[in-house]
Amino acid sequence: MRFTTLAFAACAVLFPRSLSAQERPSDPLSAARAEMAKAGYTAEDLQDVVLKDQYRTARSGAQHTFYRQRWQGIEVWNGDVAIHQAADGRIVKLNNGTFSHIAKRVNTTSPALSPEAALALVLNKDGVKGALPALIGTDASLKRWSYDGAAFSGEPVTVQLVYQPVNDRLQLAWNVAYYNANGTHWWNVRVDATSGAELDRNDWVSQCAFDAPHDDHAHGAAPVPEEAPAPAPAAPNDYRVYPWPAESPNHGAHVLRNAPWTAGGIASPYGWHDTNGAAGAEYTITRGNNVWASEDANADNVAGASPDGGATLDFDFAVDLAQAPSAYLNAATTNLFYWNNLMHDVWYQYGFDDPAGNFQSNNYGRGGAGNDWVNADAQDGSGTNNANFGTPPDGSSPRMQMYRWTNTTPNRDSDLDNGVIAHEYGHGISNRLVGGPSNTSCLGNAEQMGEGWSDYFGLMMTIEAGDQRNDVRGIGTYLLGQPVSGGGIRPAPYCTNFATNSFTYANTNSGVSQPHGIGFVWCTMLWELTWDLIDQYGLDPDIYNGTGGNNIAMQLVIDGLKLTPCNPGFVDARDAILQADVLNNGGANQNLIWSAFARRGLGVGANQGSSASRSDQTEAFDTPMPNNIGVSALVAPTPGLLFECAASGIIVKATVRNYGQATQTGFPVRYSLDGGPLVSETFTGSLPAGAAVTFTFSTPLTITGGGAHTLVVSTALAGDGATSNDALSSSVSITNTLTSTTPFTETVDAGLVTPTGWFLQNPDNSTTWTTTALTNGPACASTTSWSINNFSYNAPGQEDRLITPVIDLSASGNTRLKFDHAYAEYSSAYVDGFRVDVSNNCGATWNQVFFAQGAALATAPATTSNYVPSACSQWQAHDLDISAYDGQDILVRFTMINGFGNWLYLDNVQVVSNGLPMQVKLMLEGPYDAGLGRMRDDLRAASLIPTTEPFTALGFTQVGGGGGETVLPAVFTTTGDNAIVDWVLVELRSAVTPSTIVATRSALVQRDGDVVGTNAISPVLFNSPAGSYYVSVRHRNHFGCMTAAPLTLTGAPAVVDLTLSTTATYGTDARKDLGGIQGLWTGNVTMDTELLYTGAGNDRDPILQAIGGVVPTNSITGYRMEDTNLDGAVKYTGTGNDRDVILFNIGGTVPTNNRVQQLP
Repeated sequence: MRFTTLAFAACAVLFPRSLSAQERPSDPLSAARAEMAKAGYTAEDLQDVVLKDQYRTARSGAQHTFYRQRWQGIEVWNGDVAIHQAADGRIVKLNNGTFSHIAKRVNTTSPALSPEAALALVLNKDGVKGALPALIGTDASLKRWSYDGAAFSGEPVTVQLVYQPVNDRLQLAWNVAYYNANGTHWWNVRVDATSGAELDRNDWVSQCAFDAPHDDHAHGAAPVPEEAPAPAPAAPNDYRVYPWPAESPNHGAHVLRNAPWTAGGIASPYGWHDTNGAAGAEYTITRGNNVWASEDANADNVAGASPDGGATLDFDFAVDLAQAPSAYLNAATTNLFYWNNLMHDVWYQYGFDDPAGNFQSNNYGRGGAGNDWVNADAQDGSGTNNANFGTPPDGSSPRMQMYRWTNTTPNRDSDLDNGVIAHEYGHGISNRLVGGPSNTSCLGNAEQMGEGWSDYFGLMMTIEAGDQRNDVRGIGTYLLGQPVSGGGIRPAPYCTNFATNSFTYANTNSGVSQPHGIGFVWCTMLWELTWDLIDQYGLDPDIYNGTGGNNIAMQLVIDGLKLTPCNPGFVDARDAILQADVLNNGGANQNLIWSAFARRGLGVGANQGSSASRSDQTEAFDTPMPNNIGVSALVAPTPGLLFECAASGIIVKATVRNYGQATQTGFPVRYSLDGGPLVSETFTGSLPAGAAVTFTFSTPLTITGGGAHTLVVSTALAGDGATSNDALSSSVSITNTLTSTTPFTETVDAGLVTPTGWFLQNPDNSTTWTTTALTNGPACASTTSWSINNFSYNAPGQEDRLITPVIDLSASGNTRLKFDHAYAEYSSAYVDGFRVDVSNNCGATWNQVFFAQGAALATAPATTSNYVPSACSQWQAHDLDISAYDGQDILVRFTMINGFGNWLYLDNVQVVSNGLPMQVKLMLEGPYDAGLGRMRDDLRAASLIPTTEPFTALGFTQVGGGGGETVLPAVFTTTGDNAIVDWVLVELRSAVTPSTIVATRSALVQRDGDVVGTNAISPVLFNSPAGSYYVSVRHRNHFGCMTAAPLTLTGAPAVVDLTLSTTATYGTDARKDLGGIQGLWTGNVTMDTELLYTGAGNDRDPILQAIGGVVPTNSITGYRMEDTNLDGAVKYTGTGNDRDVILFNIGGTVPTNNRVQQLP
């Protein structure tokens, strides 16, 4: 098979830096063309290609793009080039199945046979009787004719003109694709378009008419697995099944599982019976978005009976294994439905998702074709002792056929063998992933490992906590009537013990069948790898989101499938797994992977020969070098700018990796600064092959002196076989920081790239930020702005950063970050990004506040010339809320992320306070403790304070943006002086008519009296214009209080300390003297303007009523108006009661007295 793979080093740069903007490739295909030109391809060879698939792997960010080679509009069969890119755009693998010098290879462009003639030839040869199906459509772009599929399992028959590779030639052929009536074959047959001779065929149905088992079949009666006692009746959404991880009735009980889809997260977001993407099931039978499970006893591929769970979806059907399978059809179909959905949900987590071509009716807008749920046929009547899975391209439904097995009496149903169900579904996964979702004809060559991947999926879905690497795992033991320790249907059971399974790569040359035996050898290797990973990382029983070695192995296999070329051999697939480890884990498991494969003969020197042959493989057991320790990453300090506030006591951490094959211990790890003395310490643990550890030096680093410094961390293993990876260096720049306050503005009109206090980070010392004089600035006048030239700067993913001085927001409220930018794309293929971050810890960490890229970043039409703003309308103004940082010191960082696109311009950076901040202080009489000079925080301690302000619900006026304020629960975890006591309401009132409230803010009062915003840090902020206002403060059961005169409020924080007697307040006795501290009067239970102990509308009686109205010694807890002392309990009598303070506050002796709130 003439498929070649080009692997790109993980650190490779895709394009040479000298490539000019005018020579840039337009898309990833251009990079592939450039590489293939080196191998002798001409321009016309890849001039006519068509995009088949493109999708990203969410976990790693890798992008997979698949193109099909054509000649004069006719596709080359499997003539694909697959381009695999890392998240940063680097090509890491290029799988090439195209043909060079194509013009000389094709025999003709004009068929002698019509599509109908080709169709008739194929159907006649295959013994398909009846008239030719009627033509129903044509697709000129694909040169494909479609015919009625009523007699072909309901699937249209297609006849497409293609070029079929024959040795080194390309022969014009018709590919006739048809699904036979009983679903046992889904043929793609290529016949010569001139002579009609059959050139090749492949079957989309993977047949599992399994080989003779390792042990003899058990004939006659077989032991019937014992059933568990009948459990409780079903609840809504229950399925009685042999659930994961049980492999079969021999391995576990028939039990209920409730709403299993919830474990799969977003895989099945609306459950297993949805198809419309809205709450509520569309079906009450075993049908939904992922699968339609039904019986097909008459083998017509038309959905038969499906069990019905009713409106509550209760699929509780019993199994009697002493009876024939037909007696428990409903239970078998339910189990089939459950396991198909389980396979969908589990492998969704690892990347077999919507864009990658999984099986769903509705993809919920997440990519991929959709409309391709699995048709799962229970107890299919088209055969026995078999199971199969037919996988068409993305957008067409596959079919799973599960048969009775006749090796026992009574017969056994493969619908109950979960390992076989997983195996069949696994064919769908491997066929959709290898070669891309649109090409499911990639696993038909001699050395392909489809059966091995499918066995592996079955093993991984039935692995259990407590399993050991030397356990015997036979495939299909239940169906054969064997015990769980039986040999199964493969040449040997799966086991890492060579005494049980000694098969190696050389066995694929002879002695095993094709494809099952070849797949068995491949799965043996994957099983070896999995247990090595489990030994390293443990076995995690969480199959969805676990982090154990089994989960890592599952992820590597799925991502390896995506990277595997069409028509693969073992070496291809091994290398794909190694590359997947680089993408997913930074290469952390390279040596472990090599060791596992080499143990089974697929070492460094192994040669697969032609993947079209199964007799030219050469095994080898060699691995990379044994002794190789190195530093793979510097964890701390991070490279780049380090501010002086963080330049001492620096902890140095590095990732040390064992790149060799031998376990290592007792080796030195060292660091030095600027070539100075080595600080050497010893790694005293044991570091196995392939393992990595974060080494933390006990001696901290201190960097003195501004400017650039170089830190080098290295290992010094005696006898290290490769010293090139021993050391890793990092550049750290120490800079003094200048502190500014709001309003902060930088227009860069002076033309300095780094105005006073600003910093520039240019990691590659190449093109970076500069300044440019422009005729058309944001204000429709000339300006000078920052700029960066992505047009001729070819470093995809490279970040260049501008950093502000430290900006002090201690007196800033509702802070806004403003700036202007202008940008035009070069084209949609070149994606520049622009990000803005804020740090509140001296640059140790950064939080993103803005990001845009590509078209979303553009403010002007794309241009293939150097972009310069030509009008002020081409600028975009930004006004970002960064009020979360009010009261703190911050740095702002502007980062350009290069995508080889076009110029970006930045101007008018401002950090401004956008409101009237108020620093209010008050004491509430109810919780005030004179001995402490503080208020109690009983409500907070009892978790009674609501996270949403209470005043709106109580009928208080809310205007000017006030009302509905909420806080995070974490705000109430603070203790000490800053612990929250309760909510208060701060008001701004008209300077002319003080009874008119113009703005309100619900805020929090702390134990020391400080009133703070909802972040529990910042001053209270009003989004009102500067001016004169009365300031008043109110509480839900304390009297309010207002300043005696209007205050002039500006952007600077205004201080209103109502605890001081010198602060003049409106009215007479507006506050109560609490022993030298002024506080707000408590007792206003009825929320009116008057304190009353007796009479109509008094504040005493509601307290008695709150505790029941009869027994005065009762009490009640909660966040209540009657709780005048704010201790969380309402009491009418006794110590700490809420009644007496009302009498005291109206004089203490005459109960008919009153006190009036002093507010207008």
